[in-house]
Parts: sequence; structure tokens; C-alpha cells
Amino acid sequence: MSCILFSISSCNENNGNNSTLSQETYEGPSIALEDVEILFSDSAVVKVKLIAPTQHILENDDMEFPNGIFLQFYNKEERIISTLKGNRGFFFNQKNYYRAEGDVHMINLFTRDELSSEELIWEPNDEQIKTEKFVTIKTEDEIHTGEGLIADQDFVKYKIIKPTGTISIEKENPPSVKASKAN
Repeated sequence: MSCILFSISSCNENNGNNSTLSQETYEGPSIALEDVEILFSDSAVVKVKLIAPTQHILENDDMEFPNGIFLQFYNKEERIISTLKGNRGFFFNQKNYYRAEGDVHMINLFTRDELSSEELIWEPNDEQIKTEKFVTIKTEDEIHTGEGLIADQDFVKYKIIKPTGTISIEKENPPSVKASKAN
């Protein structure tokens, strides 16, 4: 870990001291990393991959991902089952959770269900995604809206806490082709 300490000396003519040494401490990240990939595994099986262009590690071991965060969630066969993407990300060490914010999207790659919100929280210990913010979920034939959500990290099972509406999506039938007989 690195820390930068700035030292400033100044003259103060009002109190008769010729010089007074004061110190200001650096309050930014203690470590800054680029092109980050972090793997989360259990018994040598990858469960989650975190990708970020920039990671800042703070003195209290919290982390900030100021240029976005991208998570890939894997199933037991180590195939990507869902993804989560946000404009910014944070990790809170004390409570062990990640928060994605901004234009946040989660997609289940098998069902094609899409979740949109301004904030999603991933809790690694519980393997859950949560929020208290407004959410929109688009499925193959419906759009669901509401406030608050609890979902598994695979985004297979989910529940909107305060649903506000459901819109059915009608699919267009392809134009039918009529066969004609040639005489």
C-alpha cells in the first residue's frame, strides 16, 4: 500500500514565528489499478468475474470503480448465466457488498430477461441482487415495473417488492405467404 504525504511550510508574520510546518494528508485512493479482472470462486469453480477499467482501493479497504463495473455470474458448469453492468461501482468492505449505480442493467443470458434500474446491490455471501429503487424487467412477452427487488445472482428467480404495473407485449406474426398454383 502506498500513501502520499504532502508537507507545506509557510511563514506566519503575525505571531512572530519564522516558519511553521503543517501537514496535509492525501485523501484519495491508496491504490489505483487499471484493467481489473477479479475472479470469485468456490472449491476452484469460478462463480463470478468482475471486470472494471479502473479500481481505486481506499484506506479502509472499500473500493470504487469510477469508470464502470461489469459482473459475469457463472452456473455450475462454469457457463455465464447472467451479467450486470453499471456506470459506477463500489465495494463496501465492512458489510461485504457491491453497489452498481447509474445506468444499471442485468441480463439472464438463457431466458433473455432484462432488468434495468439506477442502482443494484450484489451481496456475495447471500448470492443475491437487491435494490430499493425503481426497476423495470422486460421478459419475452411482458414488461414489469415497480420499486424494490430481490433476485438471485443468476437472475433466474426474482421478486419486485412493490409492483406498479405489467404490460403485455404482443409479438407481430410474420406475414403469411399464400401459395398460388401456376397453370
